[in-house]
Amino acid sequence: MKQVLIVGAGRLAATLLADLAAAGSPALWWARPSPRRDAVQQWLARQSLPSPPRFAELSELVDLPIDVLVLAVTDRQVGAVAQQLADAGLRAAVALHCAGALAVEPLRVGLSPACGSCHPLAAVADPLLAQARQSPLRHALFAVDGDEEAQLAAHELSALLGGFSAQVQGPQRAAYHAAAALIANDWVALADAALRTVVQAGLAEPLLRQGLLHLAGTALQALQAVPADQALLRGLTGAVARGDGATLQRHLETIDDSQVRELHRLASLVLAKRCAQEGQLSPQVADQLAAALQDPARDL
Repeated sequence: MKQVLIVGAGRLAATLLADLAAAGSPALWWARPSPRRDAVQQWLARQSLPSPPRFAELSELVDLPIDVLVLAVTDRQVGAVAQQLADAGLRAAVALHCAGALAVEPLRVGLSPACGSCHPLAAVADPLLAQARQSPLRHALFAVDGDEEAQLAAHELSALLGGFSAQVQGPQRAAYHAAAALIANDWVALADAALRTVVQAGLAEPLLRQGLLHLAGTALQALQAVPADQALLRGLTGAVARGDGATLQRHLETIDDSQVRELHRLASLVLAKRCAQEGQLSPQVADQLAAALQDPARDL
């Protein structure tokens, strides 16, 4: 890939800078002054990168040929940062943002004749806090959209980072991003609720936290083992998969938090219905589970 400029100092920006350098394509870098920017500079200096990225001031960047500009900033910052760069006179052959739910239009402020988006479907932890760096972008799906030249650059960028890519057009991005939130965000509510449930029962938090996170990892591995031509529900384990309504009833009786109880109840109902649709449970067993999951104690 030609000259890339990464803008930002957050988790994704730092990860992109390190990954591009490791792939032999060091990027230029700019971010607004902040303690975070200083911390990223120090972190990058400590990495064993064959060709480290180079930070440049905005006054210098406006005179440099930029092939691909990547705004790795939060969704709400994309428009303002794009406008700031354009007002400063910076121009690029292609301008991309990395916001999953955002349209391309906020980039159309004179930065580039070719604007697009390139969103990695990955949970990017802060690399500055990791003891051992393993990029979450490798093997990730990158959702791309925008002008033809911008899409080509986004496909090339994703391949360089070890991922794969597909077009997700503007009208489809809300559904795409909602699905991403279900996986990357909503399960954290479940994990937190699970830990609070066992702690309220008097169990030791450090050991249970370690155990529950291991369980989450093995549950994901079970889903990854399901062949691509079969439903993910083939990897489901637990009471719903067994058609065990009595255990589900005990769950609802045990969980004190009404919101957590309702969360578990509704998720179990969804699973029971989908298992019946996929032929993993008979309609009769699914109906029995639905009856067992009526929670008279809920107060939502």
